[in-house]
Amino acid sequence: MNSRPEERYDWNILRKLWHVSGCLVILILFYQWKEMRRPFNGADMMLVLGWLAATGAVGIDVLRFTSPKNKAALEKHPVYGRMLRSQEQYNFNASTYMVLASAVLVTLWRFGLCRDVTLMASIAVLGIADPAAAAGRRALSSRGARSAKAFGLLAFVFAAVAVMWPLCRWQGVSLGFPRMVAMALLVGLLEANAGLAVRLLAPATECLHAKVSAHAADWLRRMYPDDNLLIPLAMAGLMELLVT
Repeated sequence: MNSRPEERYDWNILRKLWHVSGCLVILILFYQWKEMRRPFNGADMMLVLGWLAATGAVGIDVLRFTSPKNKAALEKHPVYGRMLRSQEQYNFNASTYMVLASAVLVTLWRFGLCRDVTLMASIAVLGIADPAAAAGRRALSSRGARSAKAFGLLAFVFAAVAVMWPLCRWQGVSLGFPRMVAMALLVGLLEANAGLAVRLLAPATECLHAKVSAHAADWLRRMYPDDNLLIPLAMAGLMELLVT
């Protein structure tokens, strides 16, 4: 597992639009299909589409790393290439983790392991609060990394609560403002310090790499706990633990 470089808070508008719109599409499909029975079972269709999308996203990353020619071609693509961050030239694309997280959440929901509001709030927080944190960090990046990270965390908490509050009221879920803030703060800290998690896990992952073939170790190093995976899964876990 590679340690990610420090964020430079560069603003990639294409990436942010994809981030927000992708999560919005997931929420719309979920709301429209979750109770559909005809002409197809909406829950089963979401499960199938979710894992087809996840397989496709992982497949593109695998294709990118199978040869230098494939890697160069994909990184020069006018859309895909422009959305890649510098560290993603050597690691899996962050969008892959977003699609994987969505597939996992749909699977948990389909088998009754999480509620409607849990899935919707987790995806909404990823779609709105994560870009808000990046915007907050960018706004203060010229004043130093420490103040930028703090302002990004504040933006994350504010945006997360702003999307959780109406969703919970709409779904008739009792959560409470203090718990919403606490959940948003915990997940925001996780988002802001995802790179620290990589460094803390480095000794354990290196032991794992030493026990597998060199080829397998190379593929394992391309994976890391991206915030697009951590945010929705952490939020879902907290929602299921704290919602009454």
